[in-house]
Amino acid sequence: MNYKLGWLGTAAFQAFTPEGRELVFDLAQDQALPPELKEGDEIDIELHPDHPANLAMGMNSGYYEITHLKSGVKFKVAHKTSDWRFDKKFNCEPCDLTIEKSGDNYAYKKPGKVAPTKLSNFGVLRQAYETQVCPLCGFGMKDASEIGL
Repeated sequence: MNYKLGWLGTAAFQAFTPEGRELVFDLAQDQALPPELKEGDEIDIELHPDHPANLAMGMNSGYYEITHLKSGVKFKVAHKTSDWRFDKKFNCEPCDLTIEKSGDNYAYKKPGKVAPTKLSNFGVLRQAYETQVCPLCGFGMKDASEIGL
């Protein structure tokens, strides 16, 4: 399946499926896009997932192989690429909630579960990040790097 390139940035790039669905790929720190790529060019995207056992242990060496159809240039985009942009992240083990900060923005992850709408509130995320208290259960959150996340 061929995809069409949208905007090309220094930290990410955009592609569109034939149906018009937007995809955004984060680049690893210090990774640059090949100079052959131009907005509107066609690319092929091939998924190379990691083994499920590795994913279950929090390791992910899976990647996307991107082929620029016009030039034949190939490059890889790792699945875990954007962590370098986050200052720090905190995790609540009972809730499996992770809160991250990047610049002035806060984000959360709650894998496999529907997240309460209050987590979309900037103030709730900021307070939880600053106090390291989970906004869902009230337990203390741990530095995610200390627990291997």
